[in-house]
Amino acid sequence: MGGSSVENGRDVRATARRISPDLYDSVTEGPVSFEHLARARRIGQAHPRYREESRLLERLARERYRAENGQALLSEYWCELAYGGCALTSGYQLLSVLNRFDDELVVMQAGITQLARDVQRVFRSHRFVDERVEMLEALYSVMTRVMATADALETSPTEAVGQGAALAGLRAQWDLVRRRAAVLIQRQARFEYLVGVTVGVAAAVAVFAALGALATAHWRDQLAVPAFLAATLAGSVGALVSVVQRMMPVDGGNLRGSRHPLVLDWTAPRAQKLVAGATRPFVGAVFAAVVYFALLGGLLTIQGTGGQARDTPATFAFFGLMGFSAGFSERFATDVLERAGLALTASHPDERVVQAAPSRPTELPVSSDAVPTVQDHALSSPSPALRHDGLRPAVRPPR
Repeated sequence: MGGSSVENGRDVRATARRISPDLYDSVTEGPVSFEHLARARRIGQAHPRYREESRLLERLARERYRAENGQALLSEYWCELAYGGCALTSGYQLLSVLNRFDDELVVMQAGITQLARDVQRVFRSHRFVDERVEMLEALYSVMTRVMATADALETSPTEAVGQGAALAGLRAQWDLVRRRAAVLIQRQARFEYLVGVTVGVAAAVAVFAALGALATAHWRDQLAVPAFLAATLAGSVGALVSVVQRMMPVDGGNLRGSRHPLVLDWTAPRAQKLVAGATRPFVGAVFAAVVYFALLGGLLTIQGTGGQARDTPATFAFFGLMGFSAGFSERFATDVLERAGLALTASHPDERVVQAAPSRPTELPVSSDAVPTVQDHALSSPSPALRHDGLRPAVRPPR
């Protein structure tokens, strides 16, 4: 069709402009979307006498789309009965349109489209082109199944058995592809988070080393600098080890067997995941510092030191262990603080906890020639915050 586009004695272009003026303006002047391409094709399906006009509008829409987006349609699938279709572009973008009143298919089509966008965003780097292509081709396959099911639901009600089978197969395929996509995207999100944690460890070491140098110059008599550095630096490293441990596969190559797997919001931008990861070592170091001050301040004491941290290898090792445990497990840090708080505040009668006598603080034994151990007679308690022996609070060792 060229020039005046005359077919069978009529001007095809003029007729196309007459039957759908807004669509004609879009495909000739732009902008054009996949929806315009579907509308052009639908004219020929719904009105066979306008098939030539439909082909003209569709050709113009394809040319305009390629000129505006710089992408061609690599693969495409169109419904024969329903109003719908999908395509995969040369830039591996998934396009689709579906006009139906079936809630399940519409929701599924929207979910596939959104997941395809997430895949594009997470794997946008050229280093992950294989993962991006793999997932988008799988999602395109599911989308074609959605369109085929939409056609199956347009058939006679006597075909209810076939319609049910089509829906069941679609649900199974969508569930499989969705779980596979979630695994790949979550893995990439964890990697980006780990990069942020690693950077955060280096930053935390620099910050707390500077604080240690400042304390050496100005607060030598008030602060045991070696023990402080042992606690805070070990706390930041403990946070890194905690993240790595929660990322390691446990059951069948995934994290479902892990007690506390690392699950991230992979829809967040990459910069947010990096910043969130970078703050984790600082949180671990701060928890370690708080536990250190609780010990040094006498809320909990090291046996034989009277609440003062001596510069001995055993003391250094003890505070390093406590700091690592506080960074590795936030629950351990809060457990220590809650138990230390029992030495300062009295329990309410309705808590069913024996009130502690305002006597001496908890003593943690440390010898001058051995690494200290933590005494705790409440290891089997399922509720660490409420366990009390009636005499003094106890410190739970790191899990």
